[in-house]
Amino acid sequence: MIIIDFNCTHRSNQLITILNYSTVIGSSPKIAEKSIKNKSYSLKMSVEFVSSNLWTPQYSDYQMFLFQTIIDYLQKGWTYEKIADQFNKNKYLTPRGKKFKANHVWSIHFKKQKSIARFSREYQPAITDMKVDVILG
Repeated sequence: MIIIDFNCTHRSNQLITILNYSTVIGSSPKIAEKSIKNKSYSLKMSVEFVSSNLWTPQYSDYQMFLFQTIIDYLQKGWTYEKIADQFNKNKYLTPRGKKFKANHVWSIHFKKQKSIARFSREYQPAITDMKVDVILG
């Protein structure tokens, strides 16, 4: 979780173009011009970002090859047992150097799918404690 505080000030005699959303729908130009003279404004807000993309697990090329191969075989309708037999027939070893069993194939598939789901989540930023102060000067 990252929390960023923005604290911006604006003096009324400076020209600033605002490109963001505003809820002000209309105002008399003469009243607005008189009311902002010799004033400054302070905008303070907290923005909270939550992201699952700040850390990514490191999978070796071999682990990614095994996972992709498992996915390909599962899409063809193969069982975990049949995939393990195929890996052993082709002399592939588990990432820890052992012969494949069905539970190894299942574990690689299940854990990577869980990881993909975890790191694909998206969160909306939350703006809190928004405050505009008018400073008379």
